[in-house]
Amino acid sequence: MVDPASLRVRFSPDIFRSEAHGGVSRYIRELHRGLLDAGADSRILAWLHRSDALRGQTEVIGLNVGSLRPHRARQALTKLTDGALDMLWTEGQGPETIYHKTYFDHRVPSGPTVAVTVYDMIHELFPGEVGSTDRTPAWKRPWCESADVVFAISETTRDDMLDRYGLDPDRVVVTYLGVTPVDPRGAAPPLTAPFMLYVGNRRRPYKGWRRLVECLPGLPDAPALLCFGGGPPAAEEDALLRQLDLADRVRFASGDDRLLAACYESAELLVYPSRYEGFGLPPLEAMAHGCPVVSGIGGSLREVLGDAAVLVDATDTDALGAAVDLALRDRELRANLSCRGRARAAELTWDKTVAATIEGYGRALDRAAGRRARSR
Repeated sequence: MVDPASLRVRFSPDIFRSEAHGGVSRYIRELHRGLLDAGADSRILAWLHRSDALRGQTEVIGLNVGSLRPHRARQALTKLTDGALDMLWTEGQGPETIYHKTYFDHRVPSGPTVAVTVYDMIHELFPGEVGSTDRTPAWKRPWCESADVVFAISETTRDDMLDRYGLDPDRVVVTYLGVTPVDPRGAAPPLTAPFMLYVGNRRRPYKGWRRLVECLPGLPDAPALLCFGGGPPAAEEDALLRQLDLADRVRFASGDDRLLAACYESAELLVYPSRYEGFGLPPLEAMAHGCPVVSGIGGSLREVLGDAAVLVDATDTDALGAAVDLALRDRELRANLSCRGRARAAELTWDKTVAATIEGYGRALDRAAGRRARSR
C-alpha cells in the first residue's frame, strides 16, 4: 500500500478551462482535497481558467479569467496559453511526479508517471450525437493506451473501455464518484410552487430532455419542470415548447452548487431520462438531498442507483410518462425513495474515491518503475 505522503500529484488544467461548473470539476476538486487531507503533495495546475469550482480552494496554481470578454477570444487565449504552459511544465518532470490528466488533448507527455480518468464512452457509443468535429475519441485512446493507470468511474465504463480498447485489465481501476450534500442556506429555488427537476445538458439526444418534455402534455396535473444548467433555452427548444403549449410549464435556471442543492431539496422529484451514463452524478446528488428520483436505466445508472430510484426504459416515452405519473401521485413511494436514496448516497463517499485512487497511483508508480528498468 502506497504511503499518501510519498505522492506528488499534479492535475492538468483541461477541465477547468472548459467548464465553470460541472461534475468533472467537482470530482477533481474533491479528489484534490482528499489527497491533501491524506498528506499528499497535490496541486491543481489550472493556469488560465474559468472554474468557479476552484474558488477558495488551496494549492491551485492559476488565475480565473472567466470574466474576460469576448468569449471566443478568451477561449482562444486560454487554450493557447494553457497548452504552452503545460508542455513546458511536463517536459521538466520525471516519473516521481504523477500527472493526472483531467480531460484529453493531442499530446501525451513522456516524462512523468501518467494517470487519466475516463468518465464515459459516450463519444464512441453515440458518435452522431456529439458533433461531427468531435475529436475526443481520437485523443482519448492514445492517453488510455499510454497511461500508467486508467481510472474508470464505474464498472460499466471500465467494461465499455476494455471492450473498445483491449487494455490490460490490471491497468484500469474503478473509482466510483462520491457525493457530499451541499448546505443550501442562503439560496432559494427560482420557483415557489411545486416543481419537478431536470439537471444537465439538454442538447444531446441521449440525455432524453426532449422525450421528457414530450411526456408533459399527457401529464396535465404534473407540476412545472425546472431545467437546471445547460444554458438558456435554444431557439429550437423554445419552438418545441410553444408547439406543445408548454412555455408556461417549463422553466430554466442555472447557478452554483448551493442553488442546485436548494432545488434538489425543494423538488417533488428529479427526472433523469438519460439512456446512457458513465456514472450519473446528478441523481446521486439528488438522493443525498432526499429528492426522489425517476431515472433511465442505461449505462451505469442501474449500477449506481440500485433499488433507490424508479428505473425505466427512457427510450420509451409512454413508459417514462407513466413512471413520472406514478411517482407524482404516490406520496408514500416518494417518501420511500427519499429514504432509500439517502442510504444509497451515503454508501458512495469521496473518501472511498480518494482511497481507491491512491491505490491506483501506487500501481502507476510500480508500472513506471518497471518501464524504466526495462529501458536501461
